[in-house]
Amino acid sequence: MDVQINGASIKRPFQKNHFLCIVSNGTEQPIVSAADQETRNRIAFWITLGGLVAVTILGIVVIFLAHGARNKSDAAQLVFGSLLPLLGTWVGTVLAFYFAKANFESAAKNTKDLLGITERLRSTPVESAMLKMTEPTVTKKILVPPENSQSLKIAELVKLMRDNRRNRLPVLNSDSSPLFVIHLSVLTDYISTKALGATGESRPVSELTISDLQTDDAQLYQKILAWACVRQDTTLAEAKRAMEDLPGCADVFVTTAGRKLDPVVGWLTNVEIGLRSSA
Repeated sequence: MDVQINGASIKRPFQKNHFLCIVSNGTEQPIVSAADQETRNRIAFWITLGGLVAVTILGIVVIFLAHGARNKSDAAQLVFGSLLPLLGTWVGTVLAFYFAKANFESAAKNTKDLLGITERLRSTPVESAMLKMTEPTVTKKILVPPENSQSLKIAELVKLMRDNRRNRLPVLNSDSSPLFVIHLSVLTDYISTKALGATGESRPVSELTISDLQTDDAQLYQKILAWACVRQDTTLAEAKRAMEDLPGCADVFVTTAGRKLDPVVGWLTNVEIGLRSSA
């Protein structure tokens, strides 16, 4: 760079600056360059190689200077008993340093990514991600009095999902409060089990109801009850936590106050939350 001194321009050598970065606490920290990393690798290589060569030469010298076969045998035992463990410890320390460093960097990156996902979910309101129940594209079943949830025919529910090409079906009370989230796989598993074990006195598959599902297979019945509920003004992070707190839960209903007796305004699935987590 040029510097003016008494009207004369003098060439001044460029001064190399250390690259700095601003970390989260506001302080400046030097960035480790690729050249610095290469220098450390070179130093580690030559130190390890030099140590190997030095220990090997020392062992040979000790054995060579020993007089007599017995002394040489004792010297060899001394070398193998003392120098080889030292050599193994030395090499192991160097390798452990580099592998531990790589593992730490990988863990730090994963932690950073996880924190980024959590922050993204915390900043995303459920209203922006949920399926609104008022949208005509959302396939649902709302009970109409005097219809009863236990008397719903499984074959009709399967037909409703297949006709609309859906794998899940939210079932709501007449006041729009949540009842079930029926997965197509649950109903097909139940129907196939009943069909395989059918006898002459068995009820036709077309007549099977939710009440039959509850009576015949309590485990499958519990799957349609495995849903959580959150407030309308909460975030995806809260919805994800509510879903994870309930074993087997893959769906979250959104109500105004987060109560199960309130009308459902929206619906979130584990698929949608997963997509938002990896976006």
